[in-house]
Amino acid sequence: MKYRTHALVAFPALLLLTACQSVVYLDNDTANTDTSTNSDSDTNQCAPPGTTPLVCESFEQEITAINYVRNGDIRLDSDRVFDGNASLLCETTQIESFAFISNEFAPIESGVVYFRVHLFIPPGTITGTTKVLNLTSGESPDLEEVQGIDINISSGCRVDIYQHGNQVRYQSEPDMVPEGEWFCLRGNYIISATAGETTIWINDGLAVSTTANTDSIINGGVSQFRTGIGWTEQGQTTAVFYFDNVLVDTIPVDCAAP
Repeated sequence: MKYRTHALVAFPALLLLTACQSVVYLDNDTANTDTSTNSDSDTNQCAPPGTTPLVCESFEQEITAINYVRNGDIRLDSDRVFDGNASLLCETTQIESFAFISNEFAPIESGVVYFRVHLFIPPGTITGTTKVLNLTSGESPDLEEVQGIDINISSGCRVDIYQHGNQVRYQSEPDMVPEGEWFCLRGNYIISATAGETTIWINDGLAVSTTANTDSIINGGVSQFRTGIGWTEQGQTTAVFYFDNVLVDTIPVDCAAP
């Protein structure tokens, strides 16, 4: 496999935080893939029967997406599971590291993209900022305008949205993110040149939303959903996160397991 180069782009501080850096892959990163499609080939537990979502990962038998690792590890775990027999365990050992999977689908240039994951964060894990989800384009990933939106877990048990196109961060109140228990993180991403908006709910409670008057269009369309540890910074030197029942669709999704 041909590896891509790595680029880091710094942005102005917002809300007393340093904006997320744009991460593309290092020449010496590991990237693994198989011949699977976006959806689990086993039980399809993450989506209701008869539906054809953009991404459906229940991690019952295998990791079906391309995965990227820098100073960390990705593997299936059967000890801490939300539903079924296994979950996705992502961990990193240094600041500015990543361990995530990337699911690809046909580009979406209008409408709404809905997403949901179930997430477990061990107590005491949240010390800085960790990107856990990213909606982006597969084209020219070193360019800021195709990076889309990041969903981050940050110190104070907050969740925040970083919108790359406008280089703005929207942060929740503290203590919105549970530790030591499974919780549902879901959201929707409205694609618009004039009224773009992203909203995040934790266990169906509103956590944070961007303003609905911004350009949220990702150049090249939304065509990738990344799950895991996308980037650690601002004091997050190590990270351990568990993910289960990942679902992305163009119709509304909820927290309930199918």
